[in-house]
Amino acid sequence: MKMRNYAIILASGEGSRMGNGFPKQFMDLKGRPVLFHTIEKFSQVKHLEIILVLRLVHTTLWNDLCFKYSFSVPHKICIGGNTRPQSVKKGLALCKKGSIIAIHDGVRPLVSTKLINKIYTLAKTHDAVVPALPCRDSVRLFNSKKNLPLNRNEVFMIQTPQCFKSETIFEAYNNIQIDDFTDDASIVQKSGVSIFLTEGEKENIKITFPEDLKIANCLI
Repeated sequence: MKMRNYAIILASGEGSRMGNGFPKQFMDLKGRPVLFHTIEKFSQVKHLEIILVLRLVHTTLWNDLCFKYSFSVPHKICIGGNTRPQSVKKGLALCKKGSIIAIHDGVRPLVSTKLINKIYTLAKTHDAVVPALPCRDSVRLFNSKKNLPLNRNEVFMIQTPQCFKSETIFEAYNNIQIDDFTDDASIVQKSGVSIFLTEGEKENIKITFPEDLKIANCLI
């Protein structure tokens, strides 16, 4: 019997940094909403259940978009929380033990099926798997007390999907103050689990600002 895998796709952001008040996950990318592209990539993975995390106020919009574009990829809808970690926790509540769970930003539509499959495969032998790319630019640590150069050879840009054995991430989310973190690997690492880094993809960009959407339209 095949192990049930899950993909929690986070799409409960407000898109405030796009500057137009419209959530970026629903914006047009090559004629269709960004989220359609993201979900379709995961739908190509076998034995996978997709959980889409939305804000309650966006559910009607989502249903209207699915009807308009005849989007029929099977998925469950979960209402998110007030923060990213709280939204993840809501999605985790729909996952069963003995599974492998990937968590992905809904606004990373250019992720490849090859990377997704690699992440799930590695998670069979590692508790936590995260795609990352080495930093190509010079990097500095800057705050009110410090302004120091960092060794860029020791700095990596973290991506999603981040993949975990279910027991690993369940334990972390149940025992750590989750709202202090910006990604799931950091929460899991805080619980004492080592993070396995694997090579990510340059095209796997996160659509955050208007220029990112322009780049995605060129790359897709």
